[in-house]
Amino acid sequence: MIRPLPVILLAALLLACGGEAARPLPESRPTPAATDDFRVGRPQNRAAIGDVAGAFRRYEATRSELIALFQTQPWFQDGLTRDESLFVERSLAFVARLDGPRTAYVNTETVRQKLYRYEQVPIATGAVELLLIYEPGQAVEREVEVLTRVIPVLEALVGVAYPERVMTVVNGAFEINDFNDGQFIRIARCCLDSPFILAHELAHTYWSMGPSWHNEGMADIYALLALERLNAAPPPGWQQTAADLDAYYESRRSRVDSGRFPDLTLAQRFATDGLYEAADVFLLDIRRQIGAAAFATAAREIYLASDFGRRGLREKRIEDLYLAQAPPDARDAVMALFNRAVWGDDGERYRELSELDSP
Repeated sequence: MIRPLPVILLAALLLACGGEAARPLPESRPTPAATDDFRVGRPQNRAAIGDVAGAFRRYEATRSELIALFQTQPWFQDGLTRDESLFVERSLAFVARLDGPRTAYVNTETVRQKLYRYEQVPIATGAVELLLIYEPGQAVEREVEVLTRVIPVLEALVGVAYPERVMTVVNGAFEINDFNDGQFIRIARCCLDSPFILAHELAHTYWSMGPSWHNEGMADIYALLALERLNAAPPPGWQQTAADLDAYYESRRSRVDSGRFPDLTLAQRFATDGLYEAADVFLLDIRRQIGAAAFATAAREIYLASDFGRRGLREKRIEDLYLAQAPPDARDAVMALFNRAVWGDDGERYRELSELDSP
């Protein structure tokens, strides 16, 4: 989840002058035959996405008005294509999880005019079906371009098969931009053409399995890395966008140093207490200590340890996985960073947890 970046921060994101070399996707880890039914070690497989009849049964008691609106549309009565089925079922599933009137989330003209864009985005393991639901009068070409370009780059950066097969983005009068349960991204009206915000929310497809500071910090970092890579080797039609990880770090560092809450641990922070800035600086400091390649390997191992987001990870496990990739001469520095920003002590809590892990 991310709020719109202030103008001064956007200005600090300079055009990138280079990018990291692409890495081939590793094979998925072997899955024991006994666990195949649970898809351990493989991407999520969400049943019923696009099942309109099932959605009507599921939501008839709570969203009958929206169901009736769909049923009365000429394009619905002519029979549904795959993208139309996704539009209907995903709209219902999205609205059903939110309180308040339906029109606050998917308005009537969006339904009548079929205001959605459907794209099949190629990835290393096939394709992601991307559905963008938007509002009347919105020009969404730039938004679609960013979404479709960023998805495969994120997959290459993390080095793990993209975890979702359908991604639904909904534009609306939302107070914040956020990522919901691996299925929906909400984008506020202010941010439709912000590549950083769009890339950040997409990055949460991977980074939603740890503490909030880790999720938000990693989503920031991987959003910038994805945009840097696209700038360095632009695909046809790509518009250069502000993305420079070093400039971003310096901007975040200055905000942390001048912040009102220098002694709060990451777990004690909320957005208004500098959570994003402090998390970004903390994780980028680890990256600087252990090196970009080791950081990328640690990030991949952290995500795989969550089994494609099925399990949440706590701070101790995350620290151990960074330490496992740290060069010997950087381990003490990484532990010191965790002690100060995560544990708020001189290592006592980490030692206690390590003793609990011992046989």
